[in-house]
Amino acid sequence: MAKGNKCPDCGHPMYAEREDHQPMGTWMHYKFRSGTCKCTEKMFEAKR
Repeated sequence: MAKGNKCPDCGHPMYAEREDHQPMGTWMHYKFRSGTCKCTEKMFEAKR
């Protein structure tokens, strides 16, 4: 499950749009849509 992320521009929570599972962790594709803010971000979350 995603740890979650905040939009770097406006600071609001982003939702996990897609998860790409790998042996060492997961690539998370986060997305946030609000009026003028349409941020997307891809980050790697290592397994614990």
